Amino acid sequence: MRDNVRTGLSIVVAKPSVTQKDSPSTDVLPPIRTWAAVTHSATKGYKLSYYPLAVVDNEVMPQITPEIMQAAHPKWEDCLVGYYIGKRLPYQLTQDTLKHAWGDELVEVIAADMGFYYLRIMNGEFRRKILEGGPITVAKIPLILHQWHPKMELKKDCHNSVPIWIRLRNVPVVCWSAPGLSTLASAVGKPLFVDSRTEHMTMVAFARICVEIDASSSFLEFIKFSLDGENRFVDVHYEWVPTICPSCCTFGHKCAAPGDLKSKSGPAAANPSSVRSANEWREVRGKRNNRHPIQPENPPPSPRTMAPPQSEGDKDSAT
Repeated sequence: MRDNVRTGLSIVVAKPSVTQKDSPSTDVLPPIRTWAAVTHSATKGYKLSYYPLAVVDNEVMPQITPEIMQAAHPKWEDCLVGYYIGKRLPYQLTQDTLKHAWGDELVEVIAADMGFYYLRIMNGEFRRKILEGGPITVAKIPLILHQWHPKMELKKDCHNSVPIWIRLRNVPVVCWSAPGLSTLASAVGKPLFVDSRTEHMTMVAFARICVEIDASSSFLEFIKFSLDGENRFVDVHYEWVPTICPSCCTFGHKCAAPGDLKSKSGPAAANPSSVRSANEWREVRGKRNNRHPIQPENPPPSPRTMAPPQSEGDKDSAT
């Protein structure tokens, strides 16, 4: 046996010497574990029962009755259900950003299938204000929210318009007001609101504005406007643009075109990913010396751009 010898705060273990006589002569095999033993040793939750199945039109079909629906956990009634348009963000990024914006009102974030999230907010009035408060973006990506209900199906809607953050550069300070910025941003889409730095004019290198843009928009690189009869230009930078489907003119997906790849020739047809990347992402930057309609030719941005904004007014991206 081993002798434990205490020396101050440490414990010294004296190991016995190993001799040939002490070594086992035969190998000891581990006990065989059956499925019954594994099931018995596993941590169990609530017990389940067999329910008789109904036959509808010669087809066996389980019936979820209102009585069964009432047995659901009551916490789902406190949840908003959300998903991103065009890009899935990591769970930790979603939780940290929303927790920072909503504080202790956000009790729990639960990840579901297909990029959906259940956001548990027990304060019903706070949930209502979130839903009525307008679009929400996390790390520049639009987050769509709905109130949970018992018959909700996790299915993403088709969106003909989405909120997108833009930056207007070279804005004259005389236009740095709600009416002035609204007039300029209306050339891009429907102006919604500005970030805190733009509102307080702590930084006037550009005006950061959230606008609702239609999928059929031309995504202008610049805005030509008249300043009391004098023509001026404002450059437009789009922080992020989601996937646009050219077939149904909606954001967030791409309709499959049967035989589309077969009809093409050359390297693009041999590599389907090169065909998809032509329209899935657009990084739009204003260039006054190159004013022409935006062509969707840029590759997807680096994953580093998915981090929550920390500078130039981006701290308000989850408001």
